[in-house]
Amino acid sequence: MKKLSDSDVSHIIFTRFNVRSGGKERSIRDQSGWLKGRYELFDIYCFPSIVAQTDKNFKWVVFFDEETPEEYKKKNEVYQSILPQFTPVYVGEWTTETVNSAINAAISPGSRWLLTTRLDNDDGLNSEFVKTLKDANFTDATYFNFPDGLTFSDGDGYAHQDLSNAFLSYVEPVDNFEGVWKYPHPEVIKKFDVKQLSLPYAWLQVIHGGNVSNKVRGKVERPESWQAAYSNLTRLTVNKLSIGRSLLDSVFHSNYRRLRDRSIWAIKLVLRR
Repeated sequence: MKKLSDSDVSHIIFTRFNVRSGGKERSIRDQSGWLKGRYELFDIYCFPSIVAQTDKNFKWVVFFDEETPEEYKKKNEVYQSILPQFTPVYVGEWTTETVNSAINAAISPGSRWLLTTRLDNDDGLNSEFVKTLKDANFTDATYFNFPDGLTFSDGDGYAHQDLSNAFLSYVEPVDNFEGVWKYPHPEVIKKFDVKQLSLPYAWLQVIHGGNVSNKVRGKVERPESWQAAYSNLTRLTVNKLSIGRSLLDSVFHSNYRRLRDRSIWAIKLVLRR
């Protein structure tokens, strides 16, 4: 049995920033000020959470549109000067060949295994995320998931559990790799066994006006219980949680959110038939 921390395992965090795509995402990306807003979210949540990782033995490959304005390319150079693991890759057409070429270039020489981790550019990771992940064992190609995280909206953090979430990791042989991005994350648990790992508040999924499908999920938590995991997010605005508001959320709002999600799941199930 091997460990993800072994020297022949190359770890790459995979992020799409503003690459071209169709569907709902395209209409959102075409909005005025969208890119500026993404960088603001990146500065508040995502980038500082990766800087704070206690284990920095990884590379962070971040894909950008080749037509990204020069002012933002210069910002990317600043990010790289602060965190050398940050690797901006500028692409035109989004193809398997383009992605694989960039990932191949980032794999450490002599690696036999590739570990890839999903991360959206408006979300964050617990400062112990990488370290805890690297403590996991594997024998063959395996998906890993931290089920316990937070959805964060308007200053409140909500404890939420998701067995196949947007922060999945995947280890596989380097030869002919497919990467954690091959399948939409909700589909992975339907197709494969997923090894669930333990870390409280492992991820922070930010809910904001630019989300395509994410919603507030879970039960509101006291900030004191989770803020230490995200202490490097110095621009984070967090609300105090009164006993009354906590009780109201526990009795009414969290149950409503649970019922809403189950209803959506049931409707999707019917439509698939």
